[in-house]
Amino acid sequence: QMRRFVKRYIRKNFDGADIADTEDLAQFSANPPDSMYEVQRLLKNALWICGGNTKRTCRVSVSSNLWWWNYALASVGAATVLTCMCVFIWVKLEHCCIKAETTLTDFARCKPFRELNEDDAASSDSH
Repeated sequence: QMRRFVKRYIRKNFDGADIADTEDLAQFSANPPDSMYEVQRLLKNALWICGGNTKRTCRVSVSSNLWWWNYALASVGAATVLTCMCVFIWVKLEHCCIKAETTLTDFARCKPFRELNEDDAASSDSH
């Protein structure tokens, strides 16, 4: 409640000034002065108030203007991981001598698939 009062007081008495640091506002609201004279004196000199008639410019929050960068960076990261996985798979399959004329039977004879087939056969024998 005190925080809302202080915000309204700042906007009204400092010609639409804004709060530059909400942590300082929270500290001020948690331990307010005893008199309105002290409130006005402290707020007039408070560096965490900007705009209005304070003659202090408000900095634009980078995080609020560049929120889409999070999604862009995540997308680039996902594309990079996907590309690395595709290249890894391609290199493994290329190592198995896959060519345009390779048949499915030739493909199954490749070492990784032979091992896979041997593991399947061993597990079915044990059952």
